[in-house]
Amino acid sequence: MTAPWSYVETQAIYQQEWLGFEDAPQTFSASVQLPLVALNMSLGAQLTQDNIGPLQQTSISLMYAYQLRLSYHDRLAIGIVANASQFGFDGSNLSAFDVDDVALVGGANKESQINFGLGVYYTSVNTEEMDEAHFFAGLSVMQALPGELIFESVTALANLKRNLHAFGQVGYRFAQDNGFLQTSAQVLYAAPNLTHFQLDVQYEMFDTFWGGLSMDSAFRAGLQLGYIIANIGDGTVRIGSMVSYNLNSRGTEQGMSVQALVGYRYEL
Repeated sequence: MTAPWSYVETQAIYQQEWLGFEDAPQTFSASVQLPLVALNMSLGAQLTQDNIGPLQQTSISLMYAYQLRLSYHDRLAIGIVANASQFGFDGSNLSAFDVDDVALVGGANKESQINFGLGVYYTSVNTEEMDEAHFFAGLSVMQALPGELIFESVTALANLKRNLHAFGQVGYRFAQDNGFLQTSAQVLYAAPNLTHFQLDVQYEMFDTFWGGLSMDSAFRAGLQLGYIIANIGDGTVRIGSMVSYNLNSRGTEQGMSVQALVGYRYEL
């Protein structure tokens, strides 16, 4: 899914989970995607920082995809991502019922790991036809090299093992004269036995706005809205936000989650 169309895109996203929960997860990411249409290739890069209580992760990812033209319209992209991450852990910031918990031992620690992922992505239109109705489907795996993550001052009992993650998606985009309606279903799997499903519907009016709704298997509902500012240089600025809320009893404990996005797209 790295730069599947004929435009360059830069994007920054900030996400704050569970506003009613102390030390709730925070994520920041910045990315760029560059299509090399004449070579049937695309490149991408992403910087991500996660803060989850005493654990911090900073990652740099580089993506490459090659597009096989199955016919004039149909494409199958094969991609790979290389990822370098630094993990920080500060057990002194933890609160626990068991004061002898091994995770409480020591102060700040840092460890680094390298990993990679693979994926395939099919679309029933070519690079220049994103405005046309089409079917799409993809499958990918991340952290393809599962491994242990043990900080020096913490024993193996506090192993934050990195497990394989898989992601699948299938959907259809219905074309309209001035925009499109897109529906999709996603499944996320984390080894050894965690599975998560999500349904999405999104409408976008070209160069004007977009909006969408989502519902997942944890009964979390999401609403997204975005505004598109056209004719900025050679492209468009996209500014959006998303809020989600757990509809079961956990919602009152966690509170709302919010996300903000700003991006820039321009055709090559």
